[in-house]
Amino acid sequence: MYKELFINIRKKFIDSLEHPLENQTKVLMEILNTNKNCEYGSKYNFSSIKDIKDFQKNVPITNYENYKEYIDKIMQGKENILTCEKILLLEPTSGSTSATKYIPYTQSLKNAFNEGIKPWLSDIFINYPDVIRKPMYWSITPIQEELKINSKVKIGFDSDLEYLDSIFSSIIAKNIIYPSKLPKNTDDFQKNMANFLSNYENLGLISIWNPYLLILFLEKIKDKPEKIWKQIELISCWDEANAELYAKKLKEYFPNTKIQGKGLLATEAIMTIPIENIGKLLCINSHFFEFLDIESNKIKLINELELGKEYSIIITNQGGLYRYKIGDIVKVYGFYKNFPLLSFIGREHNTSDYFGEKLNEEFVKTILDKFNIKENSNFHIFCPKKTEKEFFYTLYIDSKDNINFKELENEIEKELLANFHYKYARELGQLQHFKIMKIKNGMKQYLNFCTKNGQKLGNIKVKNFTSCTNYNFIGEFTV
Repeated sequence: MYKELFINIRKKFIDSLEHPLENQTKVLMEILNTNKNCEYGSKYNFSSIKDIKDFQKNVPITNYENYKEYIDKIMQGKENILTCEKILLLEPTSGSTSATKYIPYTQSLKNAFNEGIKPWLSDIFINYPDVIRKPMYWSITPIQEELKINSKVKIGFDSDLEYLDSIFSSIIAKNIIYPSKLPKNTDDFQKNMANFLSNYENLGLISIWNPYLLILFLEKIKDKPEKIWKQIELISCWDEANAELYAKKLKEYFPNTKIQGKGLLATEAIMTIPIENIGKLLCINSHFFEFLDIESNKIKLINELELGKEYSIIITNQGGLYRYKIGDIVKVYGFYKNFPLLSFIGREHNTSDYFGEKLNEEFVKTILDKFNIKENSNFHIFCPKKTEKEFFYTLYIDSKDNINFKELENEIEKELLANFHYKYARELGQLQHFKIMKIKNGMKQYLNFCTKNGQKLGNIKVKNFTSCTNYNFIGEFTV
C-alpha cells in the first residue's frame, strides 16, 4: 500500500545528496527570509544577508546561554522574538550550566525533523517490509512528570508521535505496543517491561535509544531472546561512542537480527540518519549545518569535510536557534559518492553520557560548588563507576572535615535529578543512586593511577570531573 511512497521519499533524499551545498543554501535562506522581521532577525540584519558568507559575517556563533533572555520573553507570551512563526511549544532537555533548557518548536521545525525521519523510516520499511504488519516497540520520548513552569507557551510534546507527520504517525500508531501502566519502582518496571514484550512473540521491530536498557529487560527473561522473538527483524539503537560496547553485547542476545545504529538526533535538531547499505548521512534538507574543525578551529561546510577529520556541529534551525553550537562531535568515516558519512564521537566540553544522562562538567561543578566540596576537601573527583551489577556516579573525596555524608549524598542526588535526562536514566534503572567514597591520600592515588596508565608526571592535569570509569581509588563508600 505504501511501498511506492516509501521508495519516492527515500529516492528524493538520496538524490538531494548530489547537490549538498545548493540544498543547504536553500534551507538557510528560507529560514532567514521567514524570520527576517523578528527581534533576533532585525538585530542581526537578516534582510541584508544574500549568501552563506554574509550569514557567517553577520551572525555570531551561539550557545543556549545566548538565548535565555529571548526564551524568557517567549514564556511571557511575547511573539516575533526568535521567529516570526508562532512558537507551538518549548521542549525541555538537559542543559550544561542549567538543569534544563527549553527549545522553541515551530511547525516549520517539526516539518524539518520529518525531512530526516521520513527517509529513515521509509528505508526501514523498504528493507524490512514485514515489520509494518507486526507489533513494534518504540521508546522515543522520556516519560516525565508535568513540569511546573510559569509559561504562557505550552511546555513539552504530549505524545512521541507528534514528531511525525500524519501518514507515518498513523502507520506506527497502528502497530506500536506499550503497556498502559508501568510501576515507578525500577526493578518492577524492568520486570514488567520484560514480561510485556515477551507476550509479543511476533514482535517485528524494537526501537530503543540505549542498548543497555534493552539488555536490562532481557536479563529479567529466563528464555533466550531469539527463542521468544523468532520474527524480529530489526533493532534500532545507539551504537557509537559510549553505547558501542552495549550494542555489541546486544548482538550476542540477537545473533540473527540486524542491529541498526541510530543516527544523531537532539531536541534541537536531527543531524544524521542511517540508510541501509550506505551509512549515516547528514540531513541536509532539515537544517543548515556548519562544522568547526577540531584541529584547525576553522568553520567548514558540508562539501569541505575531509576523511578522518573530527568536527563540532553548529546548527541553524527553524525554531529560532542560529549558528548554535550543539556540542556534538562527529568524524568523517567514509563517503557515499562525494557525500561524507558521519559517525558520532562524543560530546564536547567534557560531558559524561553513557545512557543519555548528559552530565556536563559545568552543571556538576555548579552542584559541587553549592556544597563547598572544593573548600572541604584535599582532593575530589566526580566520575561514573561501573561494577558487575551496577552503574552509578560517585564523588571520590579526600575530606578535610567531618561531613554528614549520608545527607550530602542525598542532597547531591536531588540536584542531579534536576537534570532531565539523568532523572530518566535513574527511573529506568540504567543508573543507580549517586554515591560518595571517602578516600585517603587522594592526590597520591590519582597521580599513581595516571602514571600507571602511561602519563608523565609533569604532564598530569588534575581533573575534578571525568567520564572515565576506570578510576579505582581505595577507600570506603560512606553509606
